[in-house]
Amino acid sequence: MKTLIIFAIFYTFVPIANAQQEELSLKELNLKGKVKEITEYLYIGEINQLNVDTLEQTGESITKFDRIGNKIETANYDKYGVLRNKHFYNYKNDTVVIISNYDADDKLKYQHKYVFKYNIDGSKIEFEEYNITVSKLLSKFVYKYDKNGNMVEKDDYSPGIDPPIRDIFLLNKKNQIIERDLYINGGNQFYKSIMTYDQLGNQIKKELYNIDGKLDMINSITYNYIDKYENWLSQIYESKGNNKYRGDYILKTVTKRVIKYY
Repeated sequence: MKTLIIFAIFYTFVPIANAQQEELSLKELNLKGKVKEITEYLYIGEINQLNVDTLEQTGESITKFDRIGNKIETANYDKYGVLRNKHFYNYKNDTVVIISNYDADDKLKYQHKYVFKYNIDGSKIEFEEYNITVSKLLSKFVYKYDKNGNMVEKDDYSPGIDPPIRDIFLLNKKNQIIERDLYINGGNQFYKSIMTYDQLGNQIKKELYNIDGKLDMINSITYNYIDKYENWLSQIYESKGNNKYRGDYILKTVTKRVIKYY
């Protein structure tokens, strides 16, 4: 119950954003080396609980990858190690992925289908997600690129969104997104986020500004115990901001990893 309450509180502090496609590859997850399996343990604190050593473990996930770096299976467990669900990823071809979700009793709950379209340069230009269990389109994104092949815009045409939600991206020389501007209602800016990265490409700070240009929240990320492949094994995520219901707040989470390689 504590976990649900914390997440409910946390998301009241975060500006509404459009849905995101699940990251399916080592590259998208910024994982280096031939990763075979990664286990992550999540610890979440109460609001303004500052000592990370006292945070309570809330869950565990085990994700497996094939030899070419594609995610093939994820199992999620509660804090007692009891299985919650499993996801299996079936890559039909370069443009279609079927994701099957099973409950703890190994019963199929639903299946989603990812459909990708690419331009002649191999860049993703369209993404659609379907719930094929009930034959329903869930989300649709269209991507645009600059002359150098950098993604600079994403439009969300998902059902129920009209006019589309638009993301405008600014990238640095390393092709990392350093600014994201979100527009709704046909062109009204909803919020802006500014991102900072370390030398290994890990995001270390994210500043969120509201429609009035006021800084609403700062997310700071600290990484520890970098392994020989330059993957982090411990992450401290701190969200600091102000909310009219609770005033100034700090929320901390910790993620610990165990990584196995081929």
